Parts: sequence; C-alpha cells; structure tokens
Amino acid sequence: MPVPRMSPPLLLRLPGLRRYARRFGLVHIDVDVYPIVKFCLEFFGPRVVAGATVIMDDYGFKTCPGAKRAVDEFTATSPHFRMVHLLTGQALLIRLAA
Repeated sequence: MPVPRMSPPLLLRLPGLRRYARRFGLVHIDVDVYPIVKFCLEFFGPRVVAGATVIMDDYGFKTCPGAKRAVDEFTATSPHFRMVHLLTGQALLIRLAA
C-alpha cells in the first residue's frame, strides 16, 4: 500500500499536533524536500525553548538542495538561532536566549 504524500496541511491534521505541541527541547527533522522542511522549521521554530537544538538532516547533501535552502532562509530571518554545519552533513540549529 503506498504511503500518502505528506504536505503541510496534512501534517497539521495529525492528532494532537497543535493541542499538545507547545514547547520542545529537541527536534529532529529528516524530510529532505523544501516545502516540508520549511513548514517544519516554521512550525517548530517558535516552539523551541532557549538552549534547545533542532537537528536538520541532509543539510549538506547535494541530493537534498531543498533542505539546505529552507534552513538557510530560516536562519537568515531568525536571529535567535545559530547554525552549526556538521561534517556528517547535518546542521544543528541552536536556539539562543530571547
């Protein structure tokens, strides 16, 4: 049976996502494509507490240019995050104190 394609509107309909998802200390995003990475960063970014980390898989892989683009756009407009590009191809986004 094929897995339905996940899209931002579909993700928002996941049971309890908005009601229970208020604050996060660790987020791991591994979705590879621009619109979903962008959505995840926009959704989780404001909910990540100071000192917390967002792990972004595939940031440094040439096969996933959308992941890098979404992270670069997010960090360019989010001064409360610092990005560290790891040698593993991942990126860490660390939330600074407000």
